Amino acid sequence: MRRYTSWTIRFVAPLLMPVVLLGGYVLFAHWQSNLYFPSLPRIYSAFKTTWSPHGLRLNAWPSLSNLLLGYPAGLLSAVLLGILVARLKALRVASEPIIAFFLALPSVAIVPIFIVLFGPGPGTKQLIIAQAVFFQVLVNVIDGLSTLDPTLAQSADLFKIRGFRRLFLVDLPGAGSQILAGARAGLSLGVLVMIVSELFNTRFGIGAVTLSAQSSFDFPTMWAGMVFTAIIGIGLNGLFSLAERPYLRRAGLLQTTTGA
Repeated sequence: MRRYTSWTIRFVAPLLMPVVLLGGYVLFAHWQSNLYFPSLPRIYSAFKTTWSPHGLRLNAWPSLSNLLLGYPAGLLSAVLLGILVARLKALRVASEPIIAFFLALPSVAIVPIFIVLFGPGPGTKQLIIAQAVFFQVLVNVIDGLSTLDPTLAQSADLFKIRGFRRLFLVDLPGAGSQILAGARAGLSLGVLVMIVSELFNTRFGIGAVTLSAQSSFDFPTMWAGMVFTAIIGIGLNGLFSLAERPYLRRAGLLQTTTGA
C-alpha cells in the first residue's frame, strides 16, 4: 500500500495540474472563440509544422546549442570564483556591492546592452546566458561555503585534511545542496534569457520564431513556440533532478520509501 501511494505521489500527482490547466484552456478557448486563444487542434497542427525535424534543426538547435555552451560556462566560472571569494574575506567584502547590484538587476534588462556592444551573434547569446547563470550560482556558492557546519571544519582539522583534499572532500560536498539549488535556478534563468536574447535582430531560434508569429498574428504558431519552450524547461528540469539524485541520496537529503 505504501509503495502504491509513493508511486501515485511521484508519477500521478505532477500530472494533475497540467491536466487541469489543459482542460481549462480547452473550455476557455471554446467559449470565447478568441483570435488570441486558438483551439488545441490548431496549436497541435502548428506545432507539428513548426517543430518538424527541419524546424528543429533550423530553429531549436541554435537556441539549445547556445544554452549548452553558455550554461556550463557560467556555472563553472561561478563555482571557481565563489570558492576564491568565500576563502578571502577582503575579496568577499569588496565584491558584495557588485554582486548585489547584478542580482537586483533583471537579467533580461542586460540583453539589449550586450547585443549593442557585441552584436547579435551566437557568441553574444552564449555570453548573455553565462552571465545570467553566473551571478545566480555565485551567491549560492559563496553563501554555502561561508556557512558550513562548524562540525565539518572541526572534523577536517582533526583528521588533518587540508588544501585541495579538504575543498573536494569536505567543503564542496558540505555546500553541495546550496550549490545545486543555485544551479537549478540558474538553469531556469538560462532558458529564459535564451529566449529573450533571440527577440532582437535574430532570424533563427525559438524566441525569433515565436516573436515572428506574434507579429504576423499567427497565434497558433506563437502558442506552439511557448509550448515547445515549456517542454524544454520541463525536460531540462527533469534531467537536472536525475543528475542530482546521487548526491542527495549520499547526503541523506533524498527520502527513500520501502515496504510492500
